[in-house]
Amino acid sequence: MLGLYDSGIGGLTILKEILKLNPSLDIVYLADNANLPLGEKSLDEIQKIVQNGVEKLFELGCNLVILACNTATVNTIRYLQQVWLPESKWAKTHQVLGIGQPLLEILENRKSELATKQGIIMATPATYKSGFYQSEVKQRSYTNLPVLPCLGLASTIEEFNDLKILENLKSLFTQSKYKLSDVEFVVLACTHYIWGQEQIKSMFNKEIEIIDSSHEIALKLQKYLLKHPQFNSNSSTLNFYSTKSDLDYKYNEILKIKLGFDGEFKPLKPK
Repeated sequence: MLGLYDSGIGGLTILKEILKLNPSLDIVYLADNANLPLGEKSLDEIQKIVQNGVEKLFELGCNLVILACNTATVNTIRYLQQVWLPESKWAKTHQVLGIGQPLLEILENRKSELATKQGIIMATPATYKSGFYQSEVKQRSYTNLPVLPCLGLASTIEEFNDLKILENLKSLFTQSKYKLSDVEFVVLACTHYIWGQEQIKSMFNKEIEIIDSSHEIALKLQKYLLKHPQFNSNSSTLNFYSTKSDLDYKYNEILKIKLGFDGEFKPLKPK
């Protein structure tokens, strides 16, 4: 069984892409929105929160968990894979994967086209602080691709209010040192931000490209499952959980209306 972990609705776009390629998978999606905003917490807090979320998914029957969250990936994946999991009771039977590599592969594959253009990577403050993408784009010879820490944006997107999203973006770009007229592409390094892509595009007085890695993540998973069939399944069930008991009804609206999923979020009961 496959588990997807995110701090809210961000990973749902990844889930949709996964199901396009692997419609028969048995999947559990955990929205850890009780801990939103994850990207504005300390490294120690993020590691403890994400480890707890992965444990919950393992206990629900998942033997493979994808961190469908950039903040969780860049701040915890090495710790989970190299420190925590090998010492846990799930060491020989379970696995945790991140989502950083597919985005880097997009940048690598399009380096000749994009490396000299002006772009911006939009990320949470914790992802920015980790320095992960700054280091990786430098290694790939990108000269005009800074990381913009987007304080409050993930939480604002979770309010499902277009006007507030626009206000947050205006504040972010006004305070930044980058001229919007120079920007030619925007890289989304937070899975929440795809839900605000129309508002992001509206910040520019021209057509810009939005680079999102959801489809590439699904392709990467498909290849991984072919090599590791022990993590595959054929029962075609979908279950959605939330760590927040007073869940906003719009979560279920997104599932049914925007994504076409037949299901609804259930509160995850404590142990």
